[in-house]
Amino acid sequence: MKKLTSLIAIAVAAAMLTGMGSLGSKAETGIPIPDENFRAVVTDKLLLSSKAENVSCNGETFFKAYRGKMQVAIPFKKVKKAVFRETEEEGFQEVTVIFWDGGEHVVKMRNIVKCFGQTDLGPMQIKIRDLAKIEFEKVPEQQTDKEQPDEQR
Repeated sequence: MKKLTSLIAIAVAAAMLTGMGSLGSKAETGIPIPDENFRAVVTDKLLLSSKAENVSCNGETFFKAYRGKMQVAIPFKKVKKAVFRETEEEGFQEVTVIFWDGGEHVVKMRNIVKCFGQTDLGPMQIKIRDLAKIEFEKVPEQQTDKEQPDEQR
């Protein structure tokens, strides 16, 4: 009887351990991989910077922010730089968003939002409250005619 019980326990344990394998890109890296690869330099409050690929916030490629009472979704493709500052309102950071077209807006974001990316050190995860800034790399469709090489004109 003891042998049968031990054999059943081993079979159950083996079945459970077999299911712990990789289930795809998020399981392998620990970070969500967005549909579009945004590259950026991410700087934390200690002013340590890292280049990152596949940047996302809560797995999305936009900032979920608040402008007054209005909730807005700001697509990364429009953002040149986002600068984060503490605010007196508990649970939020004030964010100055600078756009590729030269515009600028101040919004608020929740402290607990997590941003993710892949760095040369490995997967990266940081909460908004720990960010100083994110500087995005310009994606090709954002280049103006003047910025494109001659053979592409």
